[in-house]
Amino acid sequence: MIKAIASYVFFFFLVFAILGIVVSEVSQTFSQLFFLLCKDGFAYDLIANTVIFLVVFSAISYLIISNMKNKGDFVKSFIASFIAFLFLFVWVFVVSAPDKDFINTLHFNSYELVYLDFFALLEVNYFEILLSSFIYCFFILCPLGFLALNWHFNAQKSLHLVAHKIFPSINVCILFIIANAIQPYYDKANFYLYVDLFAFLLSLLLLLIVFVKKKYLFRFYEYANLLFLIVVIFIVLYCSSVLARADYYNVRYCFYLLAFLSWCCEWMFEDFVKE
Repeated sequence: MIKAIASYVFFFFLVFAILGIVVSEVSQTFSQLFFLLCKDGFAYDLIANTVIFLVVFSAISYLIISNMKNKGDFVKSFIASFIAFLFLFVWVFVVSAPDKDFINTLHFNSYELVYLDFFALLEVNYFEILLSSFIYCFFILCPLGFLALNWHFNAQKSLHLVAHKIFPSINVCILFIIANAIQPYYDKANFYLYVDLFAFLLSLLLLLIVFVKKKYLFRFYEYANLLFLIVVIFIVLYCSSVLARADYYNVRYCFYLLAFLSWCCEWMFEDFVKE
């Protein structure tokens, strides 16, 4: 049930994003549509704020329900409490932040990144780079690498038990890969930004290996999300110039948060749903 709801919600916003990209590519009149939707204070910014609140609500709901049913798991409760506190802080900070000047939000000059070296680029885009690196590492490369290498959890080790309880499903990994698929595949403003593309291609390779070796992990929603991933790749490949002109990270934040919310709900509520 959780997987179904997460996939439907993700699909809805994915269609919304794809339509914005395609319309900007094929229409002269609305060529700036995706550019405007990506700006701070516009559509994707508002969606991200809403999803942040839903993450907080889900974590608090788990804590309340688990205590009411006397089925609280210390590890899960600790992680849920940390997530609730962290995202509540982020949500309050974002909501209470002063509104940005409308004219300034319209400026995005990709050429400003062209001549930056690696460390200068890291200084300018440190949040985007650190966040994407965290997502790639903990929600894509490590889980898929773990499965591709046929590793197993050791129940005798406490750290393995913790990892097993919150290990992301294949469906969650695919959702995060879809989020990372939303990037220009060519025409990037800086050579070092192609590291993002390399990590994305590595993610696809690991996903393919897991698909070949462990097909039993893939069911209806996994196959459906794989199909969505293929569609997104072809559309973004055709419309890369649109993303290169826009601040596409706001779109990725939304899909990161949606996939993160799906991951939270899976390990938080799976026991209650089965019951």
